[in-house]
Amino acid sequence: MATAAAIDRCQRCGTKIRNRRTVCPSCGHDLFAAPEPEAPSGAAQPEATPSAPAPRRAVAKVGVKMCGICMASVAEEQMVENNGQKICPDCADNIKNKAMKKAAGGGPPKG
Repeated sequence: MATAAAIDRCQRCGTKIRNRRTVCPSCGHDLFAAPEPEAPSGAAQPEATPSAPAPRRAVAKVGVKMCGICMASVAEEQMVENNGQKICPDCADNIKNKAMKKAAGGGPPKG
């Protein structure tokens, strides 16, 4: 069994593993599960060829959207409409605060 620090990629899909995760965030594979048993040696097995990990596919998660400004993944119901663009609440707050400072004359001094 490997330790959390030793696993840097998922054995199933090749996704990079960070923060000592125990389950792959992309495919859900249990990173510390015992390896699957191999077929008996008498059974016909396809020729094993060395290959690179499977290419990572972008998988859209249901109910999760990406902020058009900071690219953060946010639950769809939390997205905020701003000038025809869906953005995250943090970016909406930043835009609102910048507009308030500009209206109050709180910008940097011009000289």
